[in-house]
Amino acid sequence: MRTKDEALSEQRRRDILAAAATVFKQKGFHGARTEDICAQAQASPGTVFRYFDNKNAMIQAIAMEELARYGEQLRELASQAGLRWMAQLNATDLAALLTPSEFELGSDSWLELSRNPPGRAAIELAHKDLHNALAAALTQGQKAGWVRSGIHPSGVATLILALLTGLGFDTELNLPMDQAATAKALADFFGEYVLTPLPPAQPHAAGKR
Repeated sequence: MRTKDEALSEQRRRDILAAAATVFKQKGFHGARTEDICAQAQASPGTVFRYFDNKNAMIQAIAMEELARYGEQLRELASQAGLRWMAQLNATDLAALLTPSEFELGSDSWLELSRNPPGRAAIELAHKDLHNALAAALTQGQKAGWVRSGIHPSGVATLILALLTGLGFDTELNLPMDQAATAKALADFFGEYVLTPLPPAQPHAAGKR
């Protein structure tokens, strides 16, 4: 069980990461200064460096948080209930799906991380794990009969990851998006191409309980 001091220390660490993520997104990795991060976190340099040696350590820690969050989100979607939900997606659902987290990194920071061999390896491993988990769920769905038999699970998993990543990138850049039309297109993709139709609801016979 965590002590009060341990809980406070972990919260302070997360506060610093959230502040660093905000500064990285605003100014880019190279434009972000330690002074900016300290000011955003309302902490002294000594406090910040007690938790992280440098900006590289911060960005790698943030990336791990984001990859874990994204993985959890995708694994929730990679189920019959999750994919059926995508097949009924509306504008409100799409907005919630694309809402940035407190640790959201900009594309500049992800590119910088990918140039670092350990960072690149972590990104590739996370992507492979997510792809394989989604493909496995689709394969299982085919066996159970709720995913269309004619699709290729690995290819569809790649498409789904690309769609979600691309929409997230457009949201980051604040590009114009008709969310209702985009949600409808996504729902059609899942409902018409990925999933088998739901059987029609059977009416209850009068007088039966």
